[in-house]
Amino acid sequence: MQDYAKRNWSSCTPLPCNQQYHYAEVAKQHDGYDSSYAGTSDHDIVSAVNAAVLVLTNPTAKSPPPFSIRDQKEALLLLAHFVGDLHQPLHVGAIYLDPSGIPANPDLNTQKDTATGTEGGNAICINPAANLHYEWDAIPSDLQLDPEFRADAALVQKAQAIAPTLGEPEAFAKLWASDTVVASHSAFDDLTFKALTPPKGSSVKCFNHSNPKSLWIVSFKDQDSYLKAQDNLKRDQIAKAGARLAQLLNAIWP
Repeated sequence: MQDYAKRNWSSCTPLPCNQQYHYAEVAKQHDGYDSSYAGTSDHDIVSAVNAAVLVLTNPTAKSPPPFSIRDQKEALLLLAHFVGDLHQPLHVGAIYLDPSGIPANPDLNTQKDTATGTEGGNAICINPAANLHYEWDAIPSDLQLDPEFRADAALVQKAQAIAPTLGEPEAFAKLWASDTVVASHSAFDDLTFKALTPPKGSSVKCFNHSNPKSLWIVSFKDQDSYLKAQDNLKRDQIAKAGARLAQLLNAIWP
């Protein structure tokens, strides 16, 4: 994977490609994924899944630019990672905020104003040490008890109930991304945001990227209810990711 990162570092802007392949940032005002929306690109998570699928379905095919996928083994490793990311709500859905902390839709103007973006929630601080994206990345605590992260019986049952995805495997990623955009809506329900201005010369530990356009502190209407709903949605999305990865692999190799 270090070799993959080196080969996929400098052909995208403004961030290195390897930092962009695992997400999209579709505004929460939308009910699906479309490549015309702000926060999407030819090297976002949907494009990344499709690039890996192309290599797996056609061993002689080269990965489409800007991707550089060495072979089918690398494509399979990437696919397992990317399908998981595709189901994390804040890896696909996003909230954009105007200077007053009011949700904005960057697709309402022709310039696609992504300056209002929150970097997948990384720029939204919950407390001095954690941001909103970090909290949505965290696996439910009881699923972490097993060192190999085995699914419990309830999670397996959820996965078995996931409806099959129909069509060609090349279309799966967009369908699933659209589903995740809808799922992400609840991640931003009953939240309010206030601009965060760190004291001059200080660092903000809750933000784990460099040079954020803006920083925010979030307030919850009812944090306990939010965390309960978050935990339930995480389990639903983990079950979907596992089931759909199996569906995709079965579609590639029937």
